[in-house]
Amino acid sequence: MQNDESSAPKKRMISLKYIFYQTNVPNGIKCSSKLLVTKIILINLNSPSIQIISKYKMKFKHSFLSLAAFGLLSLQSNAQSTQGRLQIESPKIFPGDTVAMIYHVDTAQFKAGQQIYLRAYIFDTSYHWSLMETKMPKMSRDSFLIKLKFPAPQNAGLIAFAMTNKAADTVDNNNDIGYYIMCGSRNNMFEAGAEAGYGLMRAPRYGYGVPEYFKNFSISDTAVYMWLSNEIIRHHESAGRLVLPYAEAISGYKHENAIPELRRAVNYLVGKEASDENYFKAWIIAKQNLKDTALADSIHNIAMQQYPNGLMKKKKDYQYLQSLRKPEDVIVAASAFLKAYPYHTTDENTDKMLNVSYTFVYWQLAACYIALGKKTDALKLVDEMPFDNLPEVYYKLVEIPYADWKTLPADSALYFSQPIFSRWNYFLQNKPHEYWYMSSGEWNVFVNKMTLRDKVIQARILLENNKINDALKMATDAQEQMQYSSADLNQTQATLFEKLKKKDVLHNLLVESVRHNQATSGILEMLRKEYVVQHKSDAGFDNYVESLKDTHTMELLREEVRKSAVNITAAPFSLQDQHGKTISLNELKGKTVVLDFWATWCAPCKASFSGMNMAKEYFKNDKDVLFFFIDTQETKPDYKKQTVEYVKSKGFDFHILYDTTSGVYQKYASLIHISGIPFKVIIDGNGQIRNTNVGYKGSPTGLKDEIVEMVKAAKEKSFTTN
Repeated sequence: MQNDESSAPKKRMISLKYIFYQTNVPNGIKCSSKLLVTKIILINLNSPSIQIISKYKMKFKHSFLSLAAFGLLSLQSNAQSTQGRLQIESPKIFPGDTVAMIYHVDTAQFKAGQQIYLRAYIFDTSYHWSLMETKMPKMSRDSFLIKLKFPAPQNAGLIAFAMTNKAADTVDNNNDIGYYIMCGSRNNMFEAGAEAGYGLMRAPRYGYGVPEYFKNFSISDTAVYMWLSNEIIRHHESAGRLVLPYAEAISGYKHENAIPELRRAVNYLVGKEASDENYFKAWIIAKQNLKDTALADSIHNIAMQQYPNGLMKKKKDYQYLQSLRKPEDVIVAASAFLKAYPYHTTDENTDKMLNVSYTFVYWQLAACYIALGKKTDALKLVDEMPFDNLPEVYYKLVEIPYADWKTLPADSALYFSQPIFSRWNYFLQNKPHEYWYMSSGEWNVFVNKMTLRDKVIQARILLENNKINDALKMATDAQEQMQYSSADLNQTQATLFEKLKKKDVLHNLLVESVRHNQATSGILEMLRKEYVVQHKSDAGFDNYVESLKDTHTMELLREEVRKSAVNITAAPFSLQDQHGKTISLNELKGKTVVLDFWATWCAPCKASFSGMNMAKEYFKNDKDVLFFFIDTQETKPDYKKQTVEYVKSKGFDFHILYDTTSGVYQKYASLIHISGIPFKVIIDGNGQIRNTNVGYKGSPTGLKDEIVEMVKAAKEKSFTTN
């Protein structure tokens, strides 16, 4: 959704229009070429007849600023917005004022009695954003109105508002249009930052506003150009700071007609005693907006001479790092980059302008250390790396070797994981500046979501290291968010409760795990023990388990099985099993066949075996249902030995077939139009594929129920056909 200015504040608008024209300099008056004398006439467009209100002259000290004066400017007589549900009672707002407001609560969004928070995003007079948040008073009993007073900061230019709940998953931003206050100035119509903020805020694609404030709303380049022009005309000192979005806006608005103005902007930036930053901005405009390679190269060379260790050098070093492919080379270059430009001394806005990402630098360095087996060196980076690196580092250093491959012992996993969680806890208390737009409550929710999967693994690591209290706290924190939706977490917490002899909470956990269809074989065994103690035998246990399952959840599962049903002729195959016997599909006519394609290197494949074993056990007395576990896509010479040893170590009695050339897998993947494993196929007694299952969702009982329902449906189809 892109608007020109349909969303501008409407109440008490004077609707003035600037008419600009350049005057001739009178004879005998000396005038610098950098000074432009401009005559401005303000016309009242609300008047029934055009009437000149005032006439005056203005001087522009900057060569490129004069061009802003030839735009169409939409001016307001006051600085408040009364759109939507948030009304401003004060007639005009200045920085430092206490703003009286009335909020008409949206009862469709906020429940009666719910705590509502007022968020104020401040674009200040130095052209930086910050966040203020406060609890709103409770709504009155007889109406859904909230009266409040908000202290506008002394340096406020623009203030944008949103009403939210604590977690910020419910937000009122005026139906994606926004609530705003443009602060007035006693020396000017608007305070510095008001108009620039109002334009940039509502053009999210520029990247200078409030992240995630809008879903779809955006104003045009023309409108952004207009508001930035207003700002620069009124506040000349903003020119250098706003020149890049100004260049982007004028390029989008005027296209090739913007070239003269863009060149003047470059000349302004590289003028006498130009700063390192101004050279870089001029280079960006020359390269991206003007697309003048020769000019860009010239600016680059001059900047490198003037500032040999400046921004151009940092950009060049970063691009060099991006070009490298060999891990050894990346380590050298990334280490040198971080030594020359330490992360803790960098400026976020400057890096954004340079298009430099420290997350990229640290990840390249850590990933190459890990690839070369230097995991301890990767771990040393954790205490200094950005927040966004931590999930990936935990995944590589801990989750893959410990949770997936099962090659990292629990004590080693704790060694690698503890510093990562310590760094997470640091960021939980010290929000990185790039997340300035999040309130403390929203930040806590965000961090908890980011770390949730890792908390599930970490609780297990702590348990296996006999750190019971720490494991229980970690598991409890994770369970508050998961709400029994993770079979792995349920198993860890059940083990903890059993160790601590917390029988009541253990029983509730076991029941909820089954109810949510997120139970492991271990949980079912615990539940079986409870059942035997109470009933003196396990007779009727299976029916008891079925009775615990949520009826609606099971019906949804059956509906999904019905929707995913297919009718495709299965590809014939003849494969050897682990005993050297050849198994042919043609010889299995009349049988319902379940194929499970897997590999020793595939962690999800092996994780799904518990659920597949449950499904196999369900049909153990049905000789017309056969399960085959087809090992495929192997590269190691001793893979057959590995498959047998792995299955035996887990206590599974699986019939393994070997797809030595991966040809059978390729045939079935082509038939179903999928790629990847784990991949399960259900074939009816007539040799027709009736359903498939791709991937693994993490629940053994959920997978078991899905396979059981698929097999039952296939048997029914086979019987009907016969």
